[in-house]
Amino acid sequence: MNETFDSLATGERPAGWSYTQLEEAFAIVAEVPDSTRKSMQISKAAATDVSFYARTPFPSGLEKASVSVRVMAMQTNALVYAPSLLGGNGQALVQFGFNSNGYISYLEGTRWIPLQRYEAGRWYDFTLALDTVAQTYDISIDGVLTKARIGFQTSAVIAQLQIGIFRTDAGTAYYDSIGISPIAPCNN
Repeated sequence: MNETFDSLATGERPAGWSYTQLEEAFAIVAEVPDSTRKSMQISKAAATDVSFYARTPFPSGLEKASVSVRVMAMQTNALVYAPSLLGGNGQALVQFGFNSNGYISYLEGTRWIPLQRYEAGRWYDFTLALDTVAQTYDISIDGVLTKARIGFQTSAVIAQLQIGIFRTDAGTAYYDSIGISPIAPCNN
């Protein structure tokens, strides 16, 4: 998978994704950063009873994979998933993103673990290096390894990639250059 949204019509919902049905939220192709380099805009106008998500299938059979995404949150007081990975029954395996406390964080058990502060309106390049056999992942932010060998939340096969905004929060985020690719084993 390599989705840049550049060839899609501005204002349309990107195909190949499923969305939470929620009046207060939407996901569309936006001309951000400009008309030739587009992104997916997710906006949620108010706190609601459910989170707003966009989900796409995760390729099957990948033992080691790299998930990369370029994300910009427009506020520092909303939980923006960037991305999360789900199992076949919708259970969260990896939850990562911009937390409502102003930190890029990942979920470990029931606690969000802060990695670094973030600025609203700035693009960040995230890479998750996954080992589905060991059920661990590494986080890199802007090309720098930030945290290694974090355990999955639960043991399952990855089935979906999810982005969006948490139920109690309102805000806007832009997603671009979403990629999923296998990591080749080293041959020493």
